[in-house]
Amino acid sequence: MPQVNNGLLKRVVSTARLTLLIACEQLKDESLIQAVKKQAEKGVRIYLLLGDKDANKVAIDTLSGRCLIRTGVSQQGALVLVDHTTTQAEGLLLMSGQPLVSADQPSWGIQLERQQIDDSFRSFCKLFWENSNEEYLQQNQQQSRVQHPDGAVVTNHSHQLCGTLNDCLGDTLEHLQAATHSGFGASGDSWRLLLGTQSSEISKQARTGVVLSDNLIPSLLLSNEGNWLLPDQTDFSAANWCLKLSTQQSHKLEQAYDQAFEEAAWQYQAKTAIGECDYQQRLRFADQPGLECVVEDVREIELEDISTQSIDSFLSDDAKQLAFGVTAWQRSQLAHFIDYDVVVHPPYCPESAKADALYQDWENAEKDWQQRLELLNIAQSKIDQQQASIADKLRGFINGFLLGQEQSVKSLKQEIDTLKNWSVTTATPAEREQHRQRLESLQGQIRKRGADTEQALDKAKQNEFWEQRHSSLQKEVGEKSDLTRERTSDLEKLQSESPERRANVDQKFFENWVSAAEKLTDEQLDSVQLDDCESRDDKRKVIHKMTADKANSWKSSVKDKIWRKHYSAFDRCLADHEQGLKKIERDIEEAQKALDKSKAEQEQAEKALNEHGPSFVYQPKQTSDALAKQLRLTGNKSVESQFEWPSKELPAKGTELRTHQQDRYLVIFDEDQIDRAIQDAERLSAKIVCDKESANG
Repeated sequence: MPQVNNGLLKRVVSTARLTLLIACEQLKDESLIQAVKKQAEKGVRIYLLLGDKDANKVAIDTLSGRCLIRTGVSQQGALVLVDHTTTQAEGLLLMSGQPLVSADQPSWGIQLERQQIDDSFRSFCKLFWENSNEEYLQQNQQQSRVQHPDGAVVTNHSHQLCGTLNDCLGDTLEHLQAATHSGFGASGDSWRLLLGTQSSEISKQARTGVVLSDNLIPSLLLSNEGNWLLPDQTDFSAANWCLKLSTQQSHKLEQAYDQAFEEAAWQYQAKTAIGECDYQQRLRFADQPGLECVVEDVREIELEDISTQSIDSFLSDDAKQLAFGVTAWQRSQLAHFIDYDVVVHPPYCPESAKADALYQDWENAEKDWQQRLELLNIAQSKIDQQQASIADKLRGFINGFLLGQEQSVKSLKQEIDTLKNWSVTTATPAEREQHRQRLESLQGQIRKRGADTEQALDKAKQNEFWEQRHSSLQKEVGEKSDLTRERTSDLEKLQSESPERRANVDQKFFENWVSAAEKLTDEQLDSVQLDDCESRDDKRKVIHKMTADKANSWKSSVKDKIWRKHYSAFDRCLADHEQGLKKIERDIEEAQKALDKSKAEQEQAEKALNEHGPSFVYQPKQTSDALAKQLRLTGNKSVESQFEWPSKELPAKGTELRTHQQDRYLVIFDEDQIDRAIQDAERLSAKIVCDKESANG
């Protein structure tokens, strides 16, 4: 069966004299369109049955008005009929519409016998008049299709119509003997199947009786119920330009099929051994038919380097075991013998890994240790300064204490120097515990020295204050006693002088009263009312002789208005007399109060002196926590509760502990380090690795 190309199609078209019928999904090739146009211009009646109108726009633009065109029928394959009513009728069935689309795309084709031409013509007419949806009579003017002028079209068979092929193949598929491309769901596995090497059916159809050909093959179904030639791409919902073969055609194609089956490049075998395959034998696998494999006699394969996941694997596992995952049987590496070359690497530390924080913890512990000792030195210096700055007036009181400190200070300084020269990180745990206890003891001694110094200084200050206070109180008692005696004398003097002072006040009153009486006018004397006195002289004499008491009595007997009018001169005399007596009384009262106050103050001073006591008694007070704060200690907390060693020991010297993304790696640089590294890695929850640069250097 020949391959039909674009050139052959154009030659067939050019032979048309009366009629030309073409049915295809798409008519696009420009040279073929021009060939059809040329025949139309010669008067050949041309009928075109096409698929989608948009996909055929070029052909419609060129041929509408010259040919009768109908569209809207989906088709697989193609049909060309030339002068179908004449004795020179020619029919060509194509299994693909590609030659009508592109000049360089051939297709399987078959010349139709006379009866087949008539059958296909009727199928064409049926599809043209009844299944199309638009027609073009004039150029680029579409219109709704019209029915066949003679009514319904009667066909000789239905397998070329839309959606009918599947039912028509039923008997053939049920008794299928051989097929190409596809068995269309035929049951059983006794029928032969010839597939192309590019077929998508291979993995599904692979079995005994299936072969692959490198050559192009048409789509055939062979059975004792009829043989079929089908489009390369069959669509049971569309129109399929297929052919039920005649006896003559069947005979030729059956022979061609048998020959192609026998000569097929690829024969199916359910299983085979590589040892049974020849050198350079080519193989395909049913589940991966696109991969063509070659069996070599010897293959030398250099594998990618293998990185072991653990140091145990690197040291213990052999290369064959480690490379098992990449040396397993592979289709792309088929050979009778394979020599593998591989480099095995130990696990490497990630390049971005950093030194583990444990190093910083121990460095901080070292610094903390030195800082604590430095604080003790500072504390010692502060105590020394405190003792050196004690005033001379206090030093004598605590001189014995200061002399006793000298030997203790020397011993403490030596202990501090010893501990400063000791390294935290290089010591054993037992040594660290011993030195921690020594530090605790040292700190306690220095803290006690500071407290003792502070207490001795406080005792000296208290003694000095007591002495000063005692002297002050004694002095105050003496002064208060002297003042009491002085004020007692002052009071006694005032009391003894009181009669004389009263007499002086009375005399002064008499003198002033007589002087005022001498100044009384006759009118004033006339107004005086005195018992048994009528004459002015008698009245004057009586007034002259009045004492202060009588004068006050006389004043109370006179009306205030008359007194203010005639005798107001006597008021000054009475007032001065009264004030003079009160002054005497007031002076005595004030002296008595001063004496009482002095006595009270004397008693208070004597009481204070008695309470101060006859001798100094020290009153201890709470020791200042300034030193404890310097040492970062409070209360009775010990160094042990404050100074914390890191929770883990550092790895052995010469190895390195690194961290990357929360994972720890213990890096070794020599095989001799492995035994100790295993212990350290377990203790530190780390993975033993090598340093890549050192290992490959």
